[in-house]
Amino acid sequence: MTRSILVVDDNPDVREIVRIRLVRAGFAVIAAADGLTGLVAVHYRSPAAVLLGLRAPTMARFDFLAAVRRWYHRPPPVFVVNHSDDPELHERAQRLGARALFSENEVLQREFPDHLSGLLPPVVRPAPFILDGYWAIDAIARSADRGMIPAF
Repeated sequence: MTRSILVVDDNPDVREIVRIRLVRAGFAVIAAADGLTGLVAVHYRSPAAVLLGLRAPTMARFDFLAAVRRWYHRPPPVFVVNHSDDPELHERAQRLGARALFSENEVLQREFPDHLSGLLPPVVRPAPFILDGYWAIDAIARSADRGMIPAF
């Protein structure tokens, strides 16, 4: 199962380099140039993780983190790309739920996708169940219970 990563950064060069590296490592990549577009992508695309540049325009630096944490019961892990070494920014990002912080130089390294992969939660696949000797998924069973399709 391919995991998707949302990359939110206002710098198109950084977005493209990170996208290429992540795609080569087997990830599906969703790119957003600003925080608002990123929030829409989180809602509609449900990425496995978010790589967030802190200089993203149209939203204040930490509004994206706060919104994801507030609006979603199980938000994707957000990894922050920090463009400065200010310890106050690191502390605030972690308080708002950032899973980890990386410098821009770390993110642009070839090894970064492997490092990121090790930080992601494992992929959990829903377990199938048996219905009258047949394997079925939950949606089919619920449809059958409602009379929408014939029972097995």
